[in-house]
Amino acid sequence: MGRHPARRSGRSARSVCVRRKPGLLRCAGAASLHIGDRIYALEDFTPAAHLPDSWADAWIDALIAAGIRRVTTIENEFPFLSYVEEAGGPLGLASRGEVAVYTGGFPTPRLTSSLAALAARSGARFQHWGDADVGGLRIWWFLRSRLARPLRLVRTTAAWLASESSSGGRPLTSVERQALVRTRGELARVAGADIEDALALLDALLDCGVKVEQERYRWHDCQRGAMKRTSTRDRGRRKQAARHRLSPRRLETLIQEALVDAYGEPEQAGAFHAMLEQELGLPFETTVLGVAVTVKRVDVTAGNGVVAMCYRGRARQAIAILDLPLPDPPPAGWAWIEAYRRWARGR
Repeated sequence: MGRHPARRSGRSARSVCVRRKPGLLRCAGAASLHIGDRIYALEDFTPAAHLPDSWADAWIDALIAAGIRRVTTIENEFPFLSYVEEAGGPLGLASRGEVAVYTGGFPTPRLTSSLAALAARSGARFQHWGDADVGGLRIWWFLRSRLARPLRLVRTTAAWLASESSSGGRPLTSVERQALVRTRGELARVAGADIEDALALLDALLDCGVKVEQERYRWHDCQRGAMKRTSTRDRGRRKQAARHRLSPRRLETLIQEALVDAYGEPEQAGAFHAMLEQELGLPFETTVLGVAVTVKRVDVTAGNGVVAMCYRGRARQAIAILDLPLPDPPPAGWAWIEAYRRWARGR
């Protein structure tokens, strides 16, 4: 097999949508926007609205007029869409006086100023759902600082992380640990219930030693009767795993084959990427957070991680191969995914 060099084009993780900044205000809820001599119903945009930045002031006025009581900011796209779906769409959010806002990682300056203006002019409560990692906490702290009011952490909590970490996660690097310690020092100087929750999550990250993305949150597990469904689902997953399990010897053989003449982590990640492109049966369909998506291709991030590019309509999201749920039956060439996972987790 010829060596496939890792891509060194300088592209960041953002460029493959691991963190995509929205060019528009993306939100879901119900309100009447007055634009010129026309009125637009926010709830008519489904599953979510994509509003031009120039509409930001009208958006703020509309939410205040609608008597918005809760604003939920969400870091990543698929969790944002699943949150809206869980609530019953824009009208479901409106029934509880809520608007959901997609930040796309760190929010744009326009979105930040719009949220700050909404916080200053309304009595709405703000909450945030993001990744359980350094970046997720920094985004939360950035938003809280700009809003100048409490910003409650939801779903990604210390208890959730402790539960999820038992199923694995990405190990924290020494740099990330240092960043968490510095952040802890900053938070310790501020009082508030949301600060205490953030400190608890931060301490859980340091104790568990792993980081977990918010995509791991299974919102349907929180619905009524979820315990029974989860038990049935887990049994199904165990049966699927038993049917499609590879021996350690077979996995090591695949790893050795993929890494022939590949030296160093960038080259080895590139070699696995080449093997997956060659052997994996693309496209294939799978389910992420209860949403059906199509995996059309694989890519490599600047951090030498292989990601699957998932599509649903016009929406696109990169999901780490390490976290990608496989369908049953799995696609052709699925063994190379398992080989990559074994290699990546052992790095």
